[in-house]
Amino acid sequence: NDGSITSTVQANSDAGFSIVKYTGNRTSGATIGHGLSQKPEIIITKNLDATYNWIIYYKGEGANRYGYLNLANAWVTDTTGFNNVEPTNSVFTVGSAYESNGTHNMVAYCWHGVEGYSKFNTFEGNSSSDNAFVYLGFKPAVVIFKNIDAAGTNWTIVDNKRDKFNPAGRLLIPNGTDTEYDYTSSYPLDFLSNGFKIRANTTIMGQNTILYMAFAKHPFANVSPATAR
Repeated sequence: NDGSITSTVQANSDAGFSIVKYTGNRTSGATIGHGLSQKPEIIITKNLDATYNWIIYYKGEGANRYGYLNLANAWVTDTTGFNNVEPTNSVFTVGSAYESNGTHNMVAYCWHGVEGYSKFNTFEGNSSSDNAFVYLGFKPAVVIFKNIDAAGTNWTIVDNKRDKFNPAGRLLIPNGTDTEYDYTSSYPLDFLSNGFKIRANTTIMGQNTILYMAFAKHPFANVSPATAR
């Protein structure tokens, strides 16, 4: 009952993650309780009853913009998704878009970063083979990437179960139906004890502004084992 729309929430505050179900009303400025103790940094919403895109709020781009989880589009400026109102410690705000506030059953997935466990942020690719190092404070088990500036760039997932050694480069494309791509030789990156290092000039993770969602292999551990080459 935290927002103007009643929500049903399952939340793990230690993990910084909640799942929210609600019935939208297409009223701009409607608020929905998310069940977390901090402002969400990532919010993904989906209309459960009608065919609309998944949309995603990311803190660094603001509530007047959003991306599409199921498309390769760049981020768009549109206030109908999240009404240009930043989330609070208790609620997030939606506009009149069917993707976030249709007159249907809706679901939202909300995250905030937890030190030693998860991190959501961006980095700038430098368009070279000696590309960005990103400090996480933990060894990642899985990282999800998206170039938020360039149209036509897929979401990509890299993880330590399919890539057991550095360099990593076995990519899954969640916005498509493609099989796994093994780009280890052409799109390499390294999973390190305290973050990851991009080692390729690619649009998907080496150019422009890249959003990442990272989760730890050994949550809350001070030191993680190295990944051999």
